This record gives sequence, C-alpha cells and structure tokens, in this order.
Amino acid sequence: MAIRKAIALAFTAFLAAFLPSAAMAGESAQACYAAGSVDLARQADPAAAAAWDCTSNKPTTAEYAARKFELGEGSDFPRYLATRIGGFERLDLMVVDASGTWHRASYTMDEVEPVSDGPFFIAALPVGEEAPQTVIAQFSALSHNPTLSAASLEEADPGTTPERMRELLFIAALFGMLLIPIIFDLAFWRALRQSFPLWHLLLTACFGMMIGLRSGLVHLYFDLDLATTRVLLTMNFGLVCAVGLMFTRSFAEAGKLPRWLYRVIPWVAVWALMVSAIHAARFEILQPLGGDFHSYGLLPVLAAYFGAIGFALYRGSRSIRYQVVGLAPIFVAVFVQLATDVVSLTVPTSSLTFLYLGVLTETIATAMGVTDRFLALRRERDSAVARSDAMARLTELDPLTGLMNRRAIDSRFRELHQEGYRTFAVLDLDKFKAVNDTLGHATGDNVLVSVAGVLREDPTDMIAIRIGGEEFLIILRGEGAVERAEQLREAIPGRIARDVSGLSAPLTASMGLLVLPPHSKKQVSFTHAYARADKLLYEAKASGRNRMVMEYVDRQADAPSSWRARAA
Repeated sequence: MAIRKAIALAFTAFLAAFLPSAAMAGESAQACYAAGSVDLARQADPAAAAAWDCTSNKPTTAEYAARKFELGEGSDFPRYLATRIGGFERLDLMVVDASGTWHRASYTMDEVEPVSDGPFFIAALPVGEEAPQTVIAQFSALSHNPTLSAASLEEADPGTTPERMRELLFIAALFGMLLIPIIFDLAFWRALRQSFPLWHLLLTACFGMMIGLRSGLVHLYFDLDLATTRVLLTMNFGLVCAVGLMFTRSFAEAGKLPRWLYRVIPWVAVWALMVSAIHAARFEILQPLGGDFHSYGLLPVLAAYFGAIGFALYRGSRSIRYQVVGLAPIFVAVFVQLATDVVSLTVPTSSLTFLYLGVLTETIATAMGVTDRFLALRRERDSAVARSDAMARLTELDPLTGLMNRRAIDSRFRELHQEGYRTFAVLDLDKFKAVNDTLGHATGDNVLVSVAGVLREDPTDMIAIRIGGEEFLIILRGEGAVERAEQLREAIPGRIARDVSGLSAPLTASMGLLVLPPHSKKQVSFTHAYARADKLLYEAKASGRNRMVMEYVDRQADAPSSWRARAA
C-alpha cells in the first residue's frame, strides 16, 4: 500500500513537472547565432560582420560565440541580459537603438552578478533613452554552450519579482522538509550502526546544497562571485552523483548487487568527483570541449547508477523500489541538465521544476524506504537476538534436570552477590555411586531429577545449579537463608524415597555452606567461593555425611587465609 501511494505521488509530480516554469521568462525575440574567430565587439557594425544562423542553436566551439536578438515593434524595453552560469573570459554586449547608434559594454566573470533566481547571472545592457532594436551578446572562450543558448532579455532583475518571492517561500519549505529525514537518519544510525542512514543523510544534505545553489537562494545570504558559484555548482553535481551511488550501494539488501558491481561503485563515485573537479578547474587543454567534457564524463556514473538499480530490482530488492519512486523526478532533472548541456534546445529548458519535485518525492519516498529498511533490520536483529538467547539458554541448562549449569552462573556470580545472594551452598548425594552400580544409570538419573524437584521449591529467592554428577549448588538470599538451605537438604531423602522405587536404603545429602558478607574490600569470585564451599562439603562427608558444615566470611576479609569457621 505504501509503495502504491508513493507511485501515485511520483506520477502526480511528473504531471506537475511538465507545467511551464515561471523562471527566466524573458523577452520573446528572434534569436540567431554566430561563431568563429571574428571579434564582433571590434566591428563598426557587429550585426553585419558575422554570418548568422537563425535555424540552429548549437554554436560551434570557437574563439567567439555570439547570439543576436532582433526585437520587433511594440517589444518591451529590456534592461538586462540573463543567462545560465558558465565559464567565459569576456562578455561583450552590443545594442543598436532606433537611431542606428551602437552602444557597447564589456564584462568579465568577476563583473557580472549572480541572481537569486536559479543558476543564472545578469549583465546590464548598454541602453540609452531609445528602445533597443538589436541586441548582440558575444562570449569569448565560452565553456558552457547553454550559457549562450539559454540567454534571455529581461526588463528587471528576475530575482526581485513577486513571483520569485512566492517561489522562495516554497524553497524555504523544502529546506524545512529536508531537516526531517536528517533527524531520522541520525536516529536510525544510532539504533542500527549501519552505513546507509549516514549516506542518506549526506545525500539529503547534498540535495539541500543543490537547491540552494541552483535556485540562486544562496545569493540572498552569501556574496559569491560567478566563478565561485560555477565551481560550487559543478562540484555539487558531482558530489550528488557520488553520494547517490554510495547510498544505493549501502541501501540495497545483502546479495542484491553483483559482487563486481559492489566493488566498482566506490571507484565510479571517485570518478564522478574527479570529472567534476577537472571541469571546475577549466584547464585550457579542455576548453574546446566546453561543457561536453563534464556531461559525457558523467555518463559512466549514470550507467553504474542505473545498473545498480536494475540489478537490485531484478533480484527483488524492496528498498530500491522506494528509491526509484523517490528519485524519478531527479533522474529527469539530470537528463534534462545533460541534454541541454550537450544539445542546446531552441527553447531554453530549466530542470529546476524537476529538481524541486524530485527533492519533494525523494524526501517522502526514500524516507519511507529508510524507515521500512530500519524496521526490517530491527525485526531481523530481534529475531537473531531471540535465537541467540534461546541457544544461550539451551547451552546454560542441564539437559537431564532442567536446572542451570555452571556456565550459566559463573559470569553472573558477582552481579547476584550485589543483588543480595549471599548464601552459597554446595550439596552432594551420599553414596550415590552405589545406586548407579547396583540399579543402573537410569535409576540414578531418576534420583537426580527428584533432587532437582526439591531444589525448585524455593524459586523466588534461590537459584539451583547442577555442577555435575550428583553435585548441586544453591545460592540463596533473604531472611533465614541458612535455615532454608538446611530444610532443602533434609527434604531430599524423603522426596527420593517417594519418587524412586527399588532403593535398598535412604539416600541422604551432605552440604558445605558459605555465608558471604554484603560488602568486602575485595570482590569474592565464583571460583574462590566454590572452592571454599566444596572444602566445607568434604568436611561434612569426612565427619559422617548427612549433615551441613557452614562458615561465615569476615566482612573485612581480603584473602582466603583470613576466613574463619563459625559453626558446623
């Protein structure tokens, strides 16, 4: 049901994603392109100095690339050129007004102004009092073709319009939503100590950074120049690809990815960061390739991403289904980004709508997937712990009598002492070997089961353990513990006589009992206490059997030699 709801949400998001975006509406003017080695800024008539192509919008990589806008009658009065952020050495703006006069202005990357309306910048047009008729924008050493093809003419700074203010409220709400999965991821990681919540936390943080940069929101709070913004945008894109790959790798359940792909993904993630860093550095040798180097360089990353998702889905991964639903609009945004980078479209296409919707669906669907995975892991862990506890209990129980064995009590002795179990008694059946020799081991086993029944009669404040053979250990607490231990010892012959037939004589028991102090300077170990109680047991047997020999331990005792016998 949850997956169906998430799919319905993603479908709605896709429908909404195809609605036109209000960002960078710009001046609707005929655009033509020119590229070559001619610097139009040095020509008296730039419009006549180039061979303009008004049918194609893919400028050939050249020293200079220009775009010409022919404004018709009744057009608005543009004040700015606005376009996508990209690298260049110089931007020349040339405007001819109705009188035929050319106005010119030149800008470097440091002189143009990034705006809070997406990954765009604006440059003021050199206009006079008369309305412009033709506008030419020429870039030298352009590294990003969409910087030219996405250019538009604006009447005002698009980052200050009322529509933009409403959009910023929506973006602020998105940032608030991103805090929720981050908090959940931290909680899940503390509970599970697995890597996928941390990778999802990093992925969510990268998406938040992407929204801040690509929406232009960052420019409301930080004074970043165009070059720095471009580097941050490029590196953030590579970081999203790398972290997204690592999240998919960690999020898929064990065995859902081929081993070779599981080992390759970290290297592909490193490759995504390297390609982005190389593109951000703008090495001169790569300038002829422009943005194509980054776009084509990330294709192996997308191949690894979709390969991982495909294998995981084919092998029945439940977690990856949530991720596919959540990231579907972001996949579209990436494809739009790469498509507009490689093949410039006639109508500038913004992937921001897909990105916003993608972050929304990713926040909901992938958080649902992380929660589902968390609950599944908790169930698996609880089941494993239950099985482990059951196995541990089996190994700590004596199979014949059902009492605990020495292994169960050895590690818990000090804890039990602190809880008030101070009376420590070792009990042994007198002349039990004769029963096995004359009546057989089956009868001997029945005798041991009967003794265990006696020792279970005080379950609240007594713990009974079968040490081995016919030897038992009882640990008691509370008032009258010594007397209760003696009563149990005295009850054994009668219970055996009642439960086991064929015995020629009553079977009695001897006991060595030790009363430990509530506190001592030196903690008494199980081995030490057992050795002393066992010695008292042999004293009881040596003095005639069928009796108890006991001893109190001095409160201030630090060593066995300071213990003293008190009663027998």
